[in-house]
Amino acid sequence: MKGQDFTATFTVDQTPEEVFAAINNVRGWWTGEIEGSTDKPGAEFTYRYKEFHYSKQKITELIPGKKVVWRVLDASLNFIADRTEWNGSEITFQISKQGNKTEVRFTHVGLVPEHECYSACSSAWGSYINGSLRSLITTGKGEPNQMRIGIIGAGNIGGTLARHLTRLGHLVSIANSRGPESLIGLANEIGAKAVSVTEAAKAGEIVIISIPTKAVVDLPQGLFANVSADVVVVDTGNYHPELRDGHIEAIDRGMPDSQWVAQQIGRPVIKAFNNIFAKSLLEKGAPKGAQGRIALSVFGDSVAGKATVLRLVDDLGFDPVDGGNLDNSWRQQGRNARLLSGPRIRSTPARTRRGCSRTNRRIPGCRGGSYQKISGSSESFGVIPGTESGI
Repeated sequence: MKGQDFTATFTVDQTPEEVFAAINNVRGWWTGEIEGSTDKPGAEFTYRYKEFHYSKQKITELIPGKKVVWRVLDASLNFIADRTEWNGSEITFQISKQGNKTEVRFTHVGLVPEHECYSACSSAWGSYINGSLRSLITTGKGEPNQMRIGIIGAGNIGGTLARHLTRLGHLVSIANSRGPESLIGLANEIGAKAVSVTEAAKAGEIVIISIPTKAVVDLPQGLFANVSADVVVVDTGNYHPELRDGHIEAIDRGMPDSQWVAQQIGRPVIKAFNNIFAKSLLEKGAPKGAQGRIALSVFGDSVAGKATVLRLVDDLGFDPVDGGNLDNSWRQQGRNARLLSGPRIRSTPARTRRGCSRTNRRIPGCRGGSYQKISGSSESFGVIPGTESGI
């Protein structure tokens, strides 16, 4: 297996001493909870990332300006069958002067393609080393707050989210029904990783399902059976019976489409990103506090899961709006919505009408509320629940 250990290399203008100091500032570039000293020979420190990853490292070599070596004493990676794959492996940083630049060569000795962890772990290491650590060295600021995100569906919304999320520094795995080979070009272009649907479901903290509603039943059986309950699953779909999906009886009878999706996959979902065109999602994000910033609503039953997605909406450049629980997500379903012109929206109270029961909510005026524009624009971006036209 010699020569197959995962390696990442980059060069910077900083001195070997500056590089050495940044490497030892582990909290500055590696996401997670770190306990113990990370810059003393013989010291031991632990790394924990939620329930996904625990490992204990011992610093076995610390040569100023030249080399750092950690030995993994104990590890538990709960996203693979053999959680101990890292046990006994070594993580090395070799620093050398190359002309007027400094080269950093990272190697995880023992992380080889034969191991189940190799795909996910090599992708994560590559981003941390070439992204976060390099940024810490060159700018003084790392990017340790990355999330691992799987996206199932590479169409307009899925592909746009993948593009934005990799730009934000997240580790994105993207999949479609045609297999990873069909996504290599896109993945290489945006810095994501092309994977299978099963791998995308196990990619990390968030899984985004961005496929036609009818295609949900074609996802692999038990796709989320071994995925941690803490993983947030996001549904971006809109049900279009006449356009593409055919009629789904449960939804036609009044079940919100995202509740139907949750029922099919056996997991709660958060409803988001179904209320904006891909072009607007790509181009209309704005800094927090910017005048005319577009607002996007998010629905879900999990307070923690919804909070994660609301933060993501904000990071993507849109004002996050908590729309309530998933039962209320029908307010922004495609068949219950029409496009709104204007750069910003606000919710207004429901109009009460006799006969507007749950089963009759598709009657115009029985939608329970609306979004009204605050200032005008020629760009369409949002939705007004309570109307009949779909997005």
